Amino acid sequence: MRYLKYFLLMWALGAGLLLRAVEVDILELRQPNLIKNPGFSNPQRPRWLPEHWTFENCSQKAGFEYNFKNGEAYLFTSGRLFGYMLQSGIPVEEGKRYYVSAKVKLTTTTLMWIRTTDYQDGLDSQNHPRSNTNLFACLLRPEQGKELFDELQYFIDPSLLLKFGDKEWTLCDSEFTVPKGKGVKTYAFRIGSLGGGEGWIRVTEPVLRLAERDLTVTVRGEKCRELVLCHSNGVVMERHKLDPAAAVQKVKLLLPSTIAGYYIEIFDNDGQKYRRSL
Repeated sequence: MRYLKYFLLMWALGAGLLLRAVEVDILELRQPNLIKNPGFSNPQRPRWLPEHWTFENCSQKAGFEYNFKNGEAYLFTSGRLFGYMLQSGIPVEEGKRYYVSAKVKLTTTTLMWIRTTDYQDGLDSQNHPRSNTNLFACLLRPEQGKELFDELQYFIDPSLLLKFGDKEWTLCDSEFTVPKGKGVKTYAFRIGSLGGGEGWIRVTEPVLRLAERDLTVTVRGEKCRELVLCHSNGVVMERHKLDPAAAVQKVKLLLPSTIAGYYIEIFDNDGQKYRRSL
């Protein structure tokens, strides 16, 4: 019994040290959205489209209907038609990496398509190595989504699988890098119908912005000596020395990607380690 009490005391002290170690606050300065009027507001005559948006009927056939309400774009297709909500002339900088996303609900095949007409790199729009100038950023087929989910849920935690359909909002996102030295100045954002069956697509919160994440990490704790930034694959990206005598310290981090995973590890003089995902 004496040894059990000793063990419990040591465990409690150890737990206290771990709890004492560090408190971390993270402030992110979000990059501005380069898509104008992302809320699809104020449709204008004669076609009743929101300002800065057009509708591209690639099939040049009847069978599309659209409307806009409460920050959403709604597109109906009678089937086997190709057409997209389009915003062109989105300004970019050469060599910079950009993040693009939108949330969708759907009952027909849906494509989010990013393209520049200034230059084409000749790579594939869907398969790796993927094009950075003509990118099928998200291609969703409703029947495929259900079939894949039903099959994969027995092998993968269902919470980790992408669900899409008419019930829940699904985040479509991707990243691309603007080529250098090719005179690329603008891209176009499209989202809409890719020739599926009769159905509808709902779109909200379209975004195109720089992919980098500007973070300020505030560290509160005693004896903290180092902050290490790591990619989710474990590769160390940066090391920042901390002052063990300071109770509060700030570290600026600029992460190159929105989609990629990162974490920080903070070490103190007692050998304790604190980890936090970003």
